[in-house]
Formats: sequence, C-alpha cells, structure tokens
Amino acid sequence: MNNEAIKALKELAENAGKRSKIGIVRELMPHIEETMKQGVTLADIHAALTEKAGIDIKFLTFIGSYKRIKKETKPPSVSIKQNSTPEKNIKNETSKTQEKPRGFVFDASPKKEDWI
Repeated sequence: MNNEAIKALKELAENAGKRSKIGIVRELMPHIEETMKQGVTLADIHAALTEKAGIDIKFLTFIGSYKRIKKETKPPSVSIKQNSTPEKNIKNETSKTQEKPRGFVFDASPKKEDWI
C-alpha cells in the first residue's frame, strides 16, 4: 500500500478538530467506563470534558453518543434453551393456545337445556 496514503490517514485521525463528536466519545469510552465504575456521573464526566479538555459537545449529544456506543458494543443476547427439542417447543406452543381464555366469553351456539 502507498506509504503516503497511510501517513495522510494517520494525520487525519490525529487531527481532533475534524473528528466527529461520536468518534471522540468512542475513543474515550474505555476511560469513561472506568470513571463511571468509580461512581462519577455522566453529567460530571461531560462537565470535565467540556470545561477542562475543551471538547465542544452538548450534554444530550454526549448522552446519545454514549448510549449508541454502549448498544454497539453490547453482545447480542441469544436465548437458547439447552436440552430442548423441537417436540417440546411445539407442545408448549399448543398448550398455550388450548388454555381457557380469561374474562367473559360468549358462546353463540345454544344448548338443548337452554331451549326448554
């Protein structure tokens, strides 16, 4: 690969003035998580980033970026039952449909006892 292109990309990545706000939060995310483990709130972290570090980011943008990054990094939850066979799943599904409904139920078919 072209060394000049790699050098240009590295310079672009190091130039924080042109970086997106979510990119800055993404880079700081491990430090933000560690600070939160010590009991510091996101509001205090935001205040420190804007006042001391000079990062220009609104609070709601910071919170939205934080939540989006957390969602991206969270592994997908897969609920697979062990020792489960398809027959058991089918039986469970049919038993749910055969349960009596709750509340008032109207039966439109008259019974012979009701005719007398």
